[in-house]
Amino acid sequence: MKKIKDIFSYSVGHGAIGLSCSHKCKYYKYFNRKRECTKHNLNLNSIMLKKNTNFVKGEYFCKDYKDIGAHEIGLREFMQIKNKLEYNILYETCMKPYLCMTSFDKLKENNR
Repeated sequence: MKKIKDIFSYSVGHGAIGLSCSHKCKYYKYFNRKRECTKHNLNLNSIMLKKNTNFVKGEYFCKDYKDIGAHEIGLREFMQIKNKLEYNILYETCMKPYLCMTSFDKLKENNR
């Protein structure tokens, strides 16, 4: 996996970028406390939830992110890096110099 520089301004409020598969992506589904990506058939609970809670930590997206109402600033910043993103990688904003990354294969292993 190649490192992707975190260019997000975190200007939407409370350190948010205003773009995440968990609330503004066409492929995200939440049902019975299960968070999943319908495009990639991934259970996202193992990576998205804070330990021992039902609260989502961070903001996540992949190259296939399909917008349904993200914040304008976050979407504009995402479009600047979209061509650099790799397929089958879940990216997380983590307020570090580079985006945090988890391969879909690793996510599938964690959900077995």
